[in-house]
Amino acid sequence: MDPNCPWNVAPVEPKGDEHREGIYLAVGYALSEWEGMEWRLMSLYSALLNSHTLGAQRGWGTLIAFAARLELTREAELAFPGRDWPQFESLRETVRLAEKLSGRRNDIAHGHVVKVGGKNSGFYLCPSWYSTTKFLGSKGMAGDSGLGKYAYTAAQIIKYGNHFAELTKTINRQNDEVVAAWAERPPKTHRWLTTEKWPDPQ
Repeated sequence: MDPNCPWNVAPVEPKGDEHREGIYLAVGYALSEWEGMEWRLMSLYSALLNSHTLGAQRGWGTLIAFAARLELTREAELAFPGRDWPQFESLRETVRLAEKLSGRRNDIAHGHVVKVGGKNSGFYLCPSWYSTTKFLGSKGMAGDSGLGKYAYTAAQIIKYGNHFAELTKTINRQNDEVVAAWAERPPKTHRWLTTEKWPDPQ
């Protein structure tokens, strides 16, 4: 797994895991870390809007697809008055990283554990056999082994979970910075809407 591109599909390990239980535990860990990341992303969305009620959070939570929730966050970042400040430029990268990592989250959430014989003997998390896009007729990566577009061991899944956890830490920091920035520059209450940008910090 390329540390510079944590969203890439990990290459197939020569041997699978000896026991399936480790994969089950790894899946639970990774998905729990992802859900924690989404919760903090919702808080960041609310902070970008300077929301002081649960309205932003409740609205964010009504969207079923993560792609839709992420797009909502992206739009909130675009409207944030301090988005051009150097310390907030990383917000855009955070949204892009969450989007890219969501593909691996989906692999983990929708895969199933299989035992493989032959040269790749052992247990892997693979796509379901009925998946047209990730198993049937797939080529490259795990597809060449007849396992589908991915085949993860427990260690690989844990690495993805660690990346989700690191993203959560980044979002936590950004959330605190956005809240602090709003506290120093409260919005003008006599205007309904504004596209006014904050002046560069001195």
